[in-house]
Amino acid sequence: MCRILVTAAYEPVHPSVHDLAAVLKEHGYKIVFVGLECFNPLGPSMTGLGIYDAIHELDAPRWLDGLIGSRCKPRGGLYKKLVRRSVRGALRAFPKALLFPRQVTGQMRQALGGADYDFVIAIDKGGMGLASALGGVRDIYYYSLELYTKTDIVTRTYPLVGALWNLERRNAGLIRYAVIQDKSRWQVLKEDLDLTAAHPVYLPVSEFPAKRDISRGYWHRKYGLTPETKILLCYGQTRPERGCIEIARSASNLPPGWRLVFHGPCTDRTEADILRAAAGAPVIVSRELIDFEQRDELIAGADVGLAIYKDNSQNDILTGSSSEKIALYLKWGCPVVACRYPSYEHLENEHCAYLIDGLSRIPDAVSAIERDLETRSRAARQCFENHYRADRNLERAVVQILAGAVPQNTR
Repeated sequence: MCRILVTAAYEPVHPSVHDLAAVLKEHGYKIVFVGLECFNPLGPSMTGLGIYDAIHELDAPRWLDGLIGSRCKPRGGLYKKLVRRSVRGALRAFPKALLFPRQVTGQMRQALGGADYDFVIAIDKGGMGLASALGGVRDIYYYSLELYTKTDIVTRTYPLVGALWNLERRNAGLIRYAVIQDKSRWQVLKEDLDLTAAHPVYLPVSEFPAKRDISRGYWHRKYGLTPETKILLCYGQTRPERGCIEIARSASNLPPGWRLVFHGPCTDRTEADILRAAAGAPVIVSRELIDFEQRDELIAGADVGLAIYKDNSQNDILTGSSSEKIALYLKWGCPVVACRYPSYEHLENEHCAYLIDGLSRIPDAVSAIERDLETRSRAARQCFENHYRADRNLERAVVQILAGAVPQNTR
């Protein structure tokens, strides 16, 4: 049987990875997953999916805790600054030895049992680093979901991401194909890693078609809202750097009968800041963790979806085909309010999005959508069919991947 090895490390595994693996399995491949510190508490249970023929997940050694924690930027204090500087220096000098130590890669090789694989799919920078650390890999199919370049604020700020970028750049010659969302993101990745010999496979972040039996009144039932209340949903991580305070400030100017709902991970402090910024406007902060399977019900309960990203990096600006929330909104016929960034033009052209030049324009966008909500909702569903339907997008991508697959030995 043909085999594929999937590698991931130091980032939660995105559900899109499982969708790709599932289609490859339908084509007769045996899929083996090996991961390091990549558990996703908000994603589906990997063992329950029935996709992977074997799953080998390891935690990083305890002595790596300080390095892994360096994703969280220390604030203030001479001691913390010295620790951060020493951590950054150690990771810059010895990224492979520190992040993928021999005891870990040795355990993984033993678990893999010396099996041959047709090819390796490395997920983002961590998966790339792990694949190279395991050794014996000639060609890698690199699945890029986060576009953290050398100059990105995340790469420059967080030592772990910077170290993983260094490893990624050193091993870029192993990348044969890059699975990436669209041409704009490919051009950025190609220039950042100097991928002169690699070829792109375009795969937008996608969703499978909606189930017909999903109930549509999630928020009304949960908070006892009247049936006439309309929901403006901001789905995803609720953090100040994602603009949640400015969004909350705009809520007082929403049209009558609208309720702004934030749903996603959020700290106590951020929730208090949101409610303070809202100044009595109808705002809900929903922090309850839900099962992955409940996402559809939650999104289906909205009338309009916010897809707001700051312009700090290319990873956030070029999100027209890489945003999970956009695919989810359109799947359920929710028109989108988003910033006027490159890669969003198709949403505006297909009349399912209102693009804004500043967050203070959110109420104007909602008012414009409300005037033609039914038509825009139909357009959202059609846009989903045109661009974000997973079964079609995955099949096209897998055909390209398999057309270029060459058997190799990864022992």
